[in-house]
Amino acid sequence: MRGKPAAALLALLLAAAPLAAWGQEGAKAYARPDEGAILADLLLMRPLGLAAVAVGLVLYLPAALIQSIGGNPVEPLADALIRRPAEFTFKRPVGQINLD
Repeated sequence: MRGKPAAALLALLLAAAPLAAWGQEGAKAYARPDEGAILADLLLMRPLGLAAVAVGLVLYLPAALIQSIGGNPVEPLADALIRRPAEFTFKRPVGQINLD
């Protein structure tokens, strides 16, 4: 009678072990950045990102016109000049400077 509950508890603990490892991996992904990274992001990278968005918007219109005349798709152009700089500037968490 004592063996079945102990075996069930052991099976439950063995099944839950990968969940604990998965939780630790998630904790590393959301670790708070240090103050230097936050300061560099706010004072340097965000203003540069905002300038990149503005320059991308200005360059997109004539470049898209040339692409359209040539019969080429404009989506890669919009991705490179507008979407990626905007995501870098506005979507990423403060202090996470990841240039990939």
